[in-house]
Parts: sequence; structure tokens; C-alpha cells
Amino acid sequence: MYLMLERMPKCLNSLVLVAGLVLSLTLRAEEVRYVDAASLEIIGKPLPTEKPFVRIDGFDFHAKGINAKCTHSTGLAVLFRTNSTVMRAPFTHHEGILVADMAPGMKECLLYLPLYDRVDSRQVGIDTDAVIEPMENPFTHRILFEGSSITHGASASRPGMCYTGLLEMKYGWYCMNMGFSGESKLQPEIARYLTGVEADVYIFDAFSNPSAQEIDDRFDTFVDILREAHPRAPLVFLQIERRETRTVTFTLTPEDLSFWRKDMTFGPEPGAFRVFVGPDASVREYETFVLIQS
Repeated sequence: MYLMLERMPKCLNSLVLVAGLVLSLTLRAEEVRYVDAASLEIIGKPLPTEKPFVRIDGFDFHAKGINAKCTHSTGLAVLFRTNSTVMRAPFTHHEGILVADMAPGMKECLLYLPLYDRVDSRQVGIDTDAVIEPMENPFTHRILFEGSSITHGASASRPGMCYTGLLEMKYGWYCMNMGFSGESKLQPEIARYLTGVEADVYIFDAFSNPSAQEIDDRFDTFVDILREAHPRAPLVFLQIERRETRTVTFTLTPEDLSFWRKDMTFGPEPGAFRVFVGPDASVREYETFVLIQS
């Protein structure tokens, strides 16, 4: 259990803006040439697709939300070698430097694509005299992940930091990400799609989105469809979310409410407090109480 207390200010009479130093790196247009990323190696797809930056196409999941999320580039990465010292990418309203001042010589690069967006085209900007070439896929052991927003990559600071990307980079596994935020509910259509996907192991974050009744109604059929197509492959089902509630009782003492006051004495101070109770620091629900002078 995570418990957090927050002292509420008596008034908000000032706003402090902290400005960070922004370092802007600019290159003249003639110093950069752009290469279509589709001409390089793209990894992470369960099956080949007609569009280069789409993870799944040509299959109707009979769910509007899932069909839309299939167009996301979740889990896809561009794999290549280059001796460029800088890498740029053009975006909708600006061009940005991905990395600069790299060491000379050939480097192996893995450029992950957005988790929650569709990519229609992607170019990689390199030095005009640099070499860039597709790189053979070095990853082994095809691992298929299917599940909720946890698998999709919610809250990951950048595309390569979703847990499937971390496993891929740490262990050298070929990870295929079929996370569907809020939509992964053991639908038989998902199982039918996976009958055509070959993997060494299938891992499911399958219990975060469906209700208890949906799990009870769909689980056996979901497994039966998969087992018929892949009789020997391991099917791993993870319990990511624990569906339970409980009553929490605790006592707050004056010491628990103490802090260093303006006069540099340590102790409690009358006023309003918020109490946050939850599994971790991300909790947003709270109750308010008022401490009065005795």
C-alpha cells in the first residue's frame, strides 16, 4: 500500500515558472540527405503487411477500436547500419535531430517507431556523404505479446521503453507487440488471427481489460482456438492487474502531520490535508480532513 499526505496551501498567490535551457542544433539543408526508412529493415510485425509501418493489416477483428490500433506502429523498429555522425527526422511541422556528434565509423542502429500513432511515411536524415544500409535481423526466439495498454506501452517515456522493447534489447528476443489499449478482451477474433502467426511462445496480458464475466465466457474458447493451431507452443497468461478492494484502517499521529514550518520549528500546523491511498505514487483519489488547534 502507498500512503501520501499533502499539505494544502492556504492560498495560491504566486506562480513560478522554471525555464529550462534548450539547446538547438541546426544543420544546413545541403548537409543532410534523407533516406526512406521503408527501404531499410523493419522488424516487429507478427505477419508481413502491405503498408511498411503498419503492424497488422488485412484482418478484420470485428472491433472498431482494435482495427484502428492495428494501424499503430507499436513495437516496430527500423534496423540499419550507417557511418553518419548525425541522424535527423522530418516531422509534421518541423525537423528534429534524433542524435548528433556520433563517433565516426559504421554503427548498428535500432530506431523504434511511435507506440500510439500511425506512421504513413518515415525518413531518416544522415550526412550527405554517409552510407546507410539495411541490417540483417539479429534477434532470435519469436515472442508474441498480446494484451492491454500495459503491453501497448502506456506511460512509456519513449517507444523503445515499453516492456516488450526492453526485453528485446536486453535478451535479444524478437518481440511482436499486439497490445490494444482498453480493447484486449479475449475476443475469438484475436485468437483466430494468431492461428496464422508462428512464435516460440505466446504471452498474454489478457485479464486487465475484460470483466470477470467476459473472462469466464471467453477464456476456454480463446485457448481452444490457439491450441488447435499451435498444439505444442507455450501459452502464457499473465495476471497484470489484481481485481480486489479492501478497507484500510490507520491512525495518523501529530508526528505524521509534522513538517518544518516558517519559523524553522518542527511540528504540525492547523489546516487542510489530503490523504492519498493506493498501490503506488500514481494514485489520484484522495480524501480531505482538517486539523484544528486544540
